[in-house]
Amino acid sequence: FATQLKDASKIFINEIRNVKHKHRNQTLCDTLIERIQMSK
Repeated sequence: FATQLKDASKIFINEIRNVKHKHRNQTLCDTLIERIQMSK
């Protein structure tokens, strides 16, 4: 399960990065990515 979670968070981070360049609030996206990486 832990590896599935890691893969899911990787995908999630990639999705956030994809959104980031279109998104006005880029610092929010960065914060989200940091939080996800910290929670691993």
